[in-house]
Amino acid sequence: MRVALAVARRDTEPSPNPRSDPLCALTQIPQRGNQTPSVMSPRPHARWRLTRPPIDEVICGIVFEPIAAIDTLELGAYRDERKQVYPRKQLKPPLIEPGNVLLSPVPGRLWLLSDDDTLVVQVQHDRFYLNWRARAGEYPRFGTHSGKPGLAAKFVDELAHFREFLERRIGADLSPIRLEVAKVDILEQSRDWSDLDDLAALLPLVARLRDIHFNTTTGFTLRLVDQTAERSLVIQASTAASPPGAAFSAVRLEFQSSRGIERTTDVAEALGALNSDLNASFFNLLDHAQLERFGPVEAP
Repeated sequence: MRVALAVARRDTEPSPNPRSDPLCALTQIPQRGNQTPSVMSPRPHARWRLTRPPIDEVICGIVFEPIAAIDTLELGAYRDERKQVYPRKQLKPPLIEPGNVLLSPVPGRLWLLSDDDTLVVQVQHDRFYLNWRARAGEYPRFGTHSGKPGLAAKFVDELAHFREFLERRIGADLSPIRLEVAKVDILEQSRDWSDLDDLAALLPLVARLRDIHFNTTTGFTLRLVDQTAERSLVIQASTAASPPGAAFSAVRLEFQSSRGIERTTDVAEALGALNSDLNASFFNLLDHAQLERFGPVEAP
């Protein structure tokens, strides 16, 4: 386990606005091969549901062995097939595994965006992601809720479209390496907390930092990386100010988890296990007595 803590004076190292750089792909961390872990036993509070969660972005993704035939032309063909659902597109630089060096050019990363900007499908030669971003309306939930499919089911459906496209166009199928899930929560001043004392009550780690040296003109970034043979978990908490130089007005919480998978892995079940892990981490950071500020808490 690695823990890194950075505390910066706001007037010397400002943090960005929490939504100025959305988490449009998972932060890459080194992996320890294609290993399939046992599913973690869900903790009771990992199944709690907040009526008004402070969720800002959710990402589901799969990393697979590179397929050279997924070039710019094939990405364009896939965009043409999905443009009725995702009418807008962007081309981004490809994501690269940590420590890898590109010895030859690779195609870019295709973004397919829904009309309301809430959904983003990301495709490149070795990975496939689905992002949900808070824009308008309520969070659709991760799993099936009250009979309504959630984001996990949406990802499985989108992945099926992509795999069918690959089989039909180039006769290829995915050789999966790992699944990844990430969540971003934004704790906003006025909406979720009033002052530093109130934030410390909601997020106890702030109280601990304040005992060291901390106030509203001090920013912090706290990052924890827990990597085992079974899975990787990254938790990061950081402050954000708008405009830069002002007292911080939000705390950004990022949670990322991944696990190795095989062709026979039940993707929906594995996503659910990763999501439970992230939910447990989220609730462990907060004071449970303060959860009702996010609306009535639905118990398991």
